[in-house]
Amino acid sequence: MNPIRMYFKLDRSALHVAAALAIIFPASAAAQAARPVIDGSIDREEWKGAQRHALIGGGELLILRQADELFVAVRGGARGLASLCIGNKDQVEVLHASAALGTAVYSRHDRSWLRGTAFDWKVRDRAALADQLAAERESYFAEHQWIANASSTESPDREFHIRLNSNRRQLGVAFFDTATKGASHWPADAADSCVDSELLRGEAPKLLKFNPWRWYELK
Repeated sequence: MNPIRMYFKLDRSALHVAAALAIIFPASAAAQAARPVIDGSIDREEWKGAQRHALIGGGELLILRQADELFVAVRGGARGLASLCIGNKDQVEVLHASAALGTAVYSRHDRSWLRGTAFDWKVRDRAALADQLAAERESYFAEHQWIANASSTESPDREFHIRLNSNRRQLGVAFFDTATKGASHWPADAADSCVDSELLRGEAPKLLKFNPWRWYELK
């Protein structure tokens, strides 16, 4: 017997019918919440519903979360690059988006943080074939569980897609103005090594000092 007809025969309650249809015909991907396209164009419609915060020092930050998928847009006040610090009390990852993408990983040792993995630059912004760039982005996300738009022209608009896990619970954001060498950040307590000038230039010092418990909590 057709499963829908069988269900209707057993119980004609509107609520039960709706539940049955939801099970038999689950919502399609198109019906789910749309995700921002990570292309460096911070489209108002794509970021509809995002939290908005002013960067301390100039610029704007947008945060949009869909379950374990985190989307972050950084709009700097001038040309430059964006760097996100994400982690917990024991480990911090630095997600750097300039002309290429790089991930540095730090682990806490007493009161300092020791670098483990240094930046290894990938997905460089260049005149690559569209298929080649798409493959590079897909590979990078599979390995590092995040992606952003790289820009060789130092675009002030950066978009990130990050897949959250048990280690990614606190967030600090920085934007580096390449002309003035100044940095803006968020939240206020992210003014630790998240805004270290060497780190923002992509040099990943061996020792830093982070305070992730003071950053924004990704609940």
